[in-house]
Amino acid sequence: MDTDRMIRELRRLAKKHENDKVYTGENNWSQMCTDVANRLEELDKENKDLKNKLENIKVSDDDLK
Repeated sequence: MDTDRMIRELRRLAKKHENDKVYTGENNWSQMCTDVANRLEELDKENKDLKNKLENIKVSDDDLK
């Protein structure tokens, strides 16, 4: 499963469970899904930025040859 699909699924689950009653000691699935989706988005953006930087380094290295 690709990252975008995982994020969409987590957002869907967060929406589905947003009105669930959460008692002491239980997991708040909506909040957990939201937090994980947010973190995945951050990591995906960081990953894409690093890939672009690496590609720029490779291009610069090719220019030196």
